Amino acid sequence: MCATPIKPSAPTDAASAATSDAAPAAEWVRDLAGALRETRDARHAEAGIDMDQILTERAEQRARWDALEAAEAAAKKAAKTAAAPPPAGPAAISDTKALTTLIEESLNDEEAEPPNTAMPQHVTYEGGYPAMLALLDKRRAPISYGEGESLPPLDVNLAPYCTEIIGKVPPEIKSSRSGYATKYRALARELKGLPMLCHLHAMLIAHLRKESQPPHCAALFVRLWTEHSDLLLEHLNARWQVSAITTFSEHGLTEGQRRSGLGLSVLLNTMKLYESERLYSGAKPKQPHSTKTQVRGRLPLEMDTYSIVNGGLDVALLGRLWVDAEEDEVIRPLAQNLLEMLNKDTRNVFRRMRMMRTQLVEMRASRSAKRRALMAAYDAAVEAEEAAAESPAPDLAEIAEKAAARLAADDTGPTRHPARQPKD
Repeated sequence: MCATPIKPSAPTDAASAATSDAAPAAEWVRDLAGALRETRDARHAEAGIDMDQILTERAEQRARWDALEAAEAAAKKAAKTAAAPPPAGPAAISDTKALTTLIEESLNDEEAEPPNTAMPQHVTYEGGYPAMLALLDKRRAPISYGEGESLPPLDVNLAPYCTEIIGKVPPEIKSSRSGYATKYRALARELKGLPMLCHLHAMLIAHLRKESQPPHCAALFVRLWTEHSDLLLEHLNARWQVSAITTFSEHGLTEGQRRSGLGLSVLLNTMKLYESERLYSGAKPKQPHSTKTQVRGRLPLEMDTYSIVNGGLDVALLGRLWVDAEEDEVIRPLAQNLLEMLNKDTRNVFRRMRMMRTQLVEMRASRSAKRRALMAAYDAAVEAEEAAAESPAPDLAEIAEKAAARLAADDTGPTRHPARQPKD
């Protein structure tokens, strides 16, 4: 008997209403997913990350590991086969040996670590600086533009940028898929609520990080800091201020701007590297190292160990950066503000070094005080011994005569204890 198939019934009114209510939510989820993808793509594009290449490398690596697992499984199977009684016929035995040989060769090939995981012994960066520069160039591809998209001109009126707040993205930018529009939307989301001047500042930095940009881009960037440094310092956080000082190092219009920007950029980016590595030591950024756990070791480039108590490298380094910033009125507010922020921050090597210096000075002062007290006591003991040695020895005969004279002067004689008095 054949069962009659049941036809699906038409959707009810309630189901239709649920579907219509779910449509806006689904559209909102799609828009959110699209925005997240744009933000991710913008960050990858800014960092020069090629996701297609990364996914390809990961797929190749997974394929290598899958081949390794398959080879290991085949080896185990071959070992079991070798342990079992061999099948009749020399041809079968020959095939098993050949298979075992192939598996061993495959295992030897696959036992090596996956590519890009083994650190070369002779250099830190394989390929040297040419390879590093090639990688750097990949991250500096120019920003693409859509039709009608461009940065404002050099003589743009900046007053509206100072008063207008970052809000909704213009429709023509929202629908564009150019590099300019993608970066515009990502920065608008990150800086939402700040003056549009901060958005323009960020867009200029994004352009100036690339290998080419509109010819007036650097001059417009410097103009923002020349005319509106107070507003930028009020609204930009430390991360954006560091990005600005790095941009000055490459695109400053004067030697003073470039020199001051380069010095601070190298210092702050180096701090980012070693402060990030230090998090793996188990010590918090505010926590200085113990002054009792110093190990002996050679520093790189034959450098001498820094003297925490007597060294002045930190003061010379920061002081020079402060003086360099004073030579240019445009970069001075930004550079000195960063140095002031660094001086007030408790989570950096300079603050930890000063704390360790205080500990060492107090420790040495305590040791010195104890040493002085011991030396004073020693000197006093020596003086007492010398005084005792210089004084004449007591005359026992004279002492005996004086005692006899005292006894003779007492008519009753020495006083006895009442209990020892003779009875009548």
